[in-house]
Formats: sequence, C-alpha cells, structure tokens
Amino acid sequence: MKKILVLMFIIMGKFAFCAEYALFYPVHDSLTIGITGVPYASYTSEQGTSLGLSLLLYEKRSSTNPIPHQSFRFQINGKSDFDQLHELEFEGVVPWYHRNFQTIFLLSFKDIPKTFYGIGGNTSQHEKKKYQREQYIFTGNHLKNISAQSAWGLAWDFSKYQNSGDLFNPNLVSLSSAVWTGKVQYTTSGLGIAYLYNSRTPLIFPSRGHYYKQQVMFYHQKLGSDENFVTLQQDYQYYFPLDQHIFASQIIMNNTFFQVPLNYLPEQGNSSMLRGYATGRFLDHHFLGVQTEYRSPLMIERFSAVAFLATGLSFYEPQNITYHYFHVTGGLGLRIALDRIDRINARIDIGFSQEGSQLYLKFGEAF
Repeated sequence: MKKILVLMFIIMGKFAFCAEYALFYPVHDSLTIGITGVPYASYTSEQGTSLGLSLLLYEKRSSTNPIPHQSFRFQINGKSDFDQLHELEFEGVVPWYHRNFQTIFLLSFKDIPKTFYGIGGNTSQHEKKKYQREQYIFTGNHLKNISAQSAWGLAWDFSKYQNSGDLFNPNLVSLSSAVWTGKVQYTTSGLGIAYLYNSRTPLIFPSRGHYYKQQVMFYHQKLGSDENFVTLQQDYQYYFPLDQHIFASQIIMNNTFFQVPLNYLPEQGNSSMLRGYATGRFLDHHFLGVQTEYRSPLMIERFSAVAFLATGLSFYEPQNITYHYFHVTGGLGLRIALDRIDRINARIDIGFSQEGSQLYLKFGEAF
C-alpha cells in the first residue's frame, strides 16, 4: 500500500503540478503570481492516508520583491475508519498585497481525530486517549511594510472549538486545573501584534537569508473569548548555501500564559518539527524546538535529498526541567521538484525517535 501511495504521489505531481500548466498574473513590476493545482495523496504512519485537492498560489521568480511570500491553499481531505473516528478538513489562506501593506486571511474548518498523551514534557505513550476535535478558525494579520525586508501590524483570531470523547467526560478523566478549562465547547477571541522580518531568497525555496516572525495574542472575555489567556509565538529560520547544497536551521518558541484551553497548548511532534514523534506527542504551556536540515541535489533530474536532526522541549515551569524532557529525532527525506525553476517540492520524509518512526508524504518543505 505504501509503495502505491508513493508512486501515485510522484506521478500526480510530475504531470499535474508542474509549471507548464500554471497560470500567471502580473500584479506589478516586481510581483508575478503563479496559480496551479493537483489532486494529491497524503500519508503519515500515525494518521494513515488522505486524498484531496490542493491549489497553490505563489510568487514567480520574485527574489527582488520585498513582500514576504505567502501561499494560497485550498484543501479538502476526507478519511474514514480511523479507529472509528472520522476526518474532514477545509482550509483557505487568502493573501492580499499592496506596495505598503499585506493582509493574510486564514479560514479553516477541521473535524479531525486527535490523540491525547497527557500534559507534560515526559508523558507515557501508553496512556494515550483518542478524542474528536471540531474547529472553526478565522485568523490573520494586517501588516505594514516598514522596510524592504520587515513589516509589523495587527493580528486577530476568532475561533470556535468543540471536543468529544471519553477525554472530555469529567467522570472518567481528571486533568490539572492549572492548564485545563474543562469545557467541551468554547469560543476564543483575541487581538495581538505581529512583527515579520524576511531576507530569504528565493521566497518559495530559500537558499540563503534570515526569517523571523513574532506574534503575541491577547484573549479576553471583553473581546468575546470564554477564557482570558495570552500566547507568544516566535519562529526564526536561517539558510546558508554552499555551492548547490543548502544548510537550513530553525528555532521555534511557543509560550502560553494563564487559563489556556487545551487546543492552544503548544504541541511537540508533527510533520514539520520533531519528525519521528506522533502528532501532539508532548503538550504543555511552553515549547522550544530546534532543528537543522541538510539539502543536497541528486544526479537524477527533479530529485534531491535531505537529512535532518531536531530536539524539542515541552515544560510548564523551567525549574522542573530534567534531561528526560529533552527529545531528539532525526531522519532522511526525498524531494521531487514539481516546478524546477521555483523549486515547488513534494517531500517524502521518514523520521526516527525513541518511540519508533513516522513516514510523511507532503507538499512543500518542513520549513
């Protein structure tokens, strides 16, 4: 089954998602937009197979364009017979660009199975529990370009969550009140400030430069939120070229404060960071993750290879951290260039951890 999925993934990408079938629209002198799309297959060892449709909007050879890249995605994924839970996903990211401003709207609906391993940076994988999460999300930001490489402005998040399953039965499961609201259904509403610095080039498949984004969000009942809490997200990336080889590194720090709903606690383990652990394997108020990736071309046209190494840490209070809280993963990957000029890649990654391995088939880079 896995071999069939890999073959289908490559064939669909090579013939339906290449630049020859893309449409292009010149926005202004330094910005041209390309639009293309493909049906796709996505697979992870934990969640199995998903089939869907993906449309991609991207900037075409715009390395001199000062506006940081944002992609448009429209995805519908359907899946059944996942431990008697179901999966449905719709997500759209709509960018709007001006010479001095950029606005990003993200609309998302997901009805997905989730796994809960407990709260903490060193929980046991044998105590996992399944539940179903339904979420409606409207987030985005409106940023003003303050230089050729940086922007800042307003961010917002208006979302609704509904959870079901034994995890949310108070007679069966007891969770720490310090990190748990105990609500099956709740609304979150918040405003915040975002700052973005981006000197990466090219914008889609960077080979050099820096990227940094910081966003702080304030959720309060006066804004319509059921809970009062604060989130702080920081993402730093660095790309260093060496001939045709690329060394890429990333540092992520996510912090939450006060009465934080379960679905806002930072997760450790997914297809982008700590590849090798199950999605959401560790969960707590604070998360720090570091990873590096070596990207090398292969002699076969359109193909390249990667090797990656990562470590992560989830915790509630720094004084309680021990070496058991540090988790390390590593792995290898294969890239198929669906657009040879702009390096729009499909990727196949296998990550290894102390708890086994995970296989990922996805579009785009991990970071």
